[in-house]
Amino acid sequence: MAGCGGTPAAPPPNHTFFADEGSAAKAGAAGDAETPYPRLDDRARGYVGVSILGGLVHLRRREDWTVRAVGREPGNRYVQYISPRQFIFAVYELPQPPGALWRDVLTSFEAGVTQSGGQLVGRRIPAAAGLQQARAYVIRRPVRAARGPLVTESHELVTRGEERVVLVQITHPPGAAEGITPEVLPSLDGLEVR
Repeated sequence: MAGCGGTPAAPPPNHTFFADEGSAAKAGAAGDAETPYPRLDDRARGYVGVSILGGLVHLRRREDWTVRAVGREPGNRYVQYISPRQFIFAVYELPQPPGALWRDVLTSFEAGVTQSGGQLVGRRIPAAAGLQQARAYVIRRPVRAARGPLVTESHELVTRGEERVVLVQITHPPGAAEGITPEVLPSLDGLEVR
């Protein structure tokens, strides 16, 4: 980018997409958020296999992703990772009973998005994550910020295993989805939901 004048100092970090020094501490004991799952390792390409959400989900993630936040409440567990390439990759356990009808799961998810002020730009797109069936969404959400509302864009997959339903959420700056796709695809291809 070209600019006139300005300061040589680096801009302050964008805490929407970057971890600050205290984020791991804020997340609790982030070190126990995952356990190794070597079957999904692909170290040649920079990916490591991990088991998260108490063994509910197995995932191949980039070695340079950092744990941003962890939730441990049974039925509502989650792990959020931050990539140095300015996006968040998160996996959330959805509070759905194992035998819930697929249409009811999707209707409940969509209602939650709209009630929280989100906009469903694309919805119920048939997809797969690993060996599981999934439905993909593109969602825009307003986020309160000091200078007025900020809009985030996310690609989300509601994914169903035999026992549980999880949401995979990839939050990125608007228009940045194409640039992060090569990094995210190995994670989605290796996803296993119990």
